[in-house]
Amino acid sequence: MTGSEIYILCEGYHDRAFWKGLLTYAGCASLGGPGKKPSDPWGETVHGGQYAFENRNKAFLRVVPAGSKYQLIALAETRLRQRAPKTVTHLIINHDSDSFADGTPSTARDIQFSHILQLAKKLDPGAQKSVEHVISVDNGTSKIIAFPWCSTDPPAPGVPNQQTLERLICSALAAVHKDRPAPLEAWLKSRPSPPPPNPKEHAFSYLAGWFADKGSYEAFCEALWNDPQVAAELRGQLERQGVWTLIEEIAEIR
Repeated sequence: MTGSEIYILCEGYHDRAFWKGLLTYAGCASLGGPGKKPSDPWGETVHGGQYAFENRNKAFLRVVPAGSKYQLIALAETRLRQRAPKTVTHLIINHDSDSFADGTPSTARDIQFSHILQLAKKLDPGAQKSVEHVISVDNGTSKIIAFPWCSTDPPAPGVPNQQTLERLICSALAAVHKDRPAPLEAWLKSRPSPPPPNPKEHAFSYLAGWFADKGSYEAFCEALWNDPQVAAELRGQLERQGVWTLIEEIAEIR
């Protein structure tokens, strides 16, 4: 049985929820839901925490949470080795860079674009970077798109310093709701005996303070794309990174 898919690899369930909101905003339709067991183009049930979508032209998309940033490269290699006969037109590798916006050195091990290009050349010696964030494989039959979650905004109150999905979310919320970052930052600083800084402390505080009705952090990550102002800020961040045109491509491809 022939077929093809767009394969989105992200770090975890929070990223998966954010991608669900993003893809819906971009005009894709979820194939899952209560009582639904979506199948992929090869007739296999989509399971194991994966999400299934159709894009605007009915192409199949799969969102796969890796469970860890450090599993992404291995999972990408596994999927690329299956590309004949299970064609993958686009394989997206999305992760937190974990660098710091203020230039503080980070001890976190990052995924560099060069690492992904090395993987591509291992599987296809002719693989090469075509445009920013994109590697062409098999003479363009497949594309690898790789980019981190980050925000181009400078360090600011109410926004974590570490470049992660949470920084992207908080930057958008701080831009839309300008009266919220200062009291949120003041509360975080007022905590007695706080734990070491974690970018989630900011995002969870926005959730607790203004979005508690969402019930969970996953629902919060998805619902951000339902707010027109916040969605516009998120899109603007991705546009400034040169990523939104690539999202439009996977939402439109046949």
